[in-house]
Amino acid sequence: MRLRIREIRLEKNITLKELGDQIGRRPHSVWEYENHKTSIPASILYAISQVLGVSMNDLCADDDAPSTSDPGPLPPPPTPRAALHALPPRRRRASRAPH
Repeated sequence: MRLRIREIRLEKNITLKELGDQIGRRPHSVWEYENHKTSIPASILYAISQVLGVSMNDLCADDDAPSTSDPGPLPPPPTPRAALHALPPRRRRASRAPH
């Protein structure tokens, strides 16, 4: 997964300083986030998505993946029988020899 913060920021003509001011971080911290020099707290990632006007999924999208603003319907849950078949087989206990 590659973060697209820099790409989207530049598309919207926002400087490091402007983004940093709006999220309460120094421009250097924003640069570190964009260049994967430090991890981004979820709260900061959310703030960045709000300032840039995109979803958090769009910030984190893979290059080949389509936009995830609308992920579409969820697949149906498995039936109880299918869920049982997905479990590993039970182990049988070794029978004890009578004393």
